[in-house]
Amino acid sequence: MKNTPIHRQSVDRLTWLDGCVIGLLFSTALAGYGPLALRLATGSYLEYYNLAFDFDASRVFSLLTTTQPDAIGFKHPLMLLFRPFGLALTTLGVPDKAAAGLVMAGTGAATLCLVYLFLRAALIARPEAISLSILFAVTGTQMMTAIITETYGFAGLSLVFVWLVARLRLNSPTRYEKLRYVAAIMAAGVTITNAAQPVIAEILVMWRRWGARAAVPQVIRFAITFALLFAAVALLLWFPEIRDALGDPLANLKAVWWMQTKGPTTSLAKVLQTFLGFSFVSPEYTVVPLPESTRMIDFRDWLFPSYGGMFVAFWLVFLIVGTIAGIAEAVYRPIAVAMLVALLWNIVFHMNFQYRGSLYIYAAHTHFLTFGLACGLARHLDKKLTWTTYVSAVLAMAIAIASVNIPVAIDFASRFDVPDTQCPAPCP
Repeated sequence: MKNTPIHRQSVDRLTWLDGCVIGLLFSTALAGYGPLALRLATGSYLEYYNLAFDFDASRVFSLLTTTQPDAIGFKHPLMLLFRPFGLALTTLGVPDKAAAGLVMAGTGAATLCLVYLFLRAALIARPEAISLSILFAVTGTQMMTAIITETYGFAGLSLVFVWLVARLRLNSPTRYEKLRYVAAIMAAGVTITNAAQPVIAEILVMWRRWGARAAVPQVIRFAITFALLFAAVALLLWFPEIRDALGDPLANLKAVWWMQTKGPTTSLAKVLQTFLGFSFVSPEYTVVPLPESTRMIDFRDWLFPSYGGMFVAFWLVFLIVGTIAGIAEAVYRPIAVAMLVALLWNIVFHMNFQYRGSLYIYAAHTHFLTFGLACGLARHLDKKLTWTTYVSAVLAMAIAIASVNIPVAIDFASRFDVPDTQCPAPCP
């Protein structure tokens, strides 16, 4: 690393300038997401289920702030670990709804900082890393999960953390060994099905260090240790419930089985357009009438406001070029291939794991994987003209995407003063 220019050195050699960038990214993101989250909190959105995207905002609002919290349950088993953040704000006198909104805005801002750290750990130069972080900040799913009180903002944070730790360990697996378990427990604790991503990340690290055959026992050891640590944390949080469940394990296994989503599923094209397109450029709302009289809004149709259709086309070209370039570049290739595998796993998984056509609800689980792949071209820029052109293009795309997503987010934040339902809250 001696002859490596400072702007291309890994995250282990962060300078005071990188610290300033992280501080600026966090404060700017909080200043942007915070007012939107607070505006949303002034309406009725946090009191209801399913007003938008099949999100259950009232459950996470209850978990973060109320005296009798909804612990959410098996699919999100360790979400109670985030409760102290909401309670800290309410203890300081912040109203419950505002406290929940500020927790989500802070989570979104922290996620953005981890994205920047990942890019720097991947030896992406500082100007490119800053411009890509700005682009990430204004993407649709990142903005929505930073203002909506739901589990998906925490899921996004934990999954970026998983891949940051994996990238840091890629060339030296013995470093940050304990941190990989923290990241894995966070990811699975927020959403149990996200346990797959830390396992895929660990396979990458072990395969890179030991080779395919020798990596197998290492990955098995990781999986067993991860499962035991996860179980220990779950016991601390859920001991009475686990004790009762063990009293009739068969009945409780059946109950867990029936938690699977049911009903007709959508096509592969719908999954791809949601995870690769709508997740980054927000389309027009589709109104979905629900049986309980709620007119839920969702992103389901390829219809975009103003020039959104052109901007999503630019984004998809950027994604395709970045993915090919990342896989072609020696340093970025291992992490790009692993993220592509994780993305394909999620796409296949959500071909079946769907609920009444709602797919945007799961976009946070693939958002960073897709974004990380799109960043691959940034590793090919050595000449000043090329990186200047690249940074200018990324910032132009960020402005274009922001011109669509920010008005959508502003509209969303003020949309639920009078909820579009006849059903009394919370209307599960």
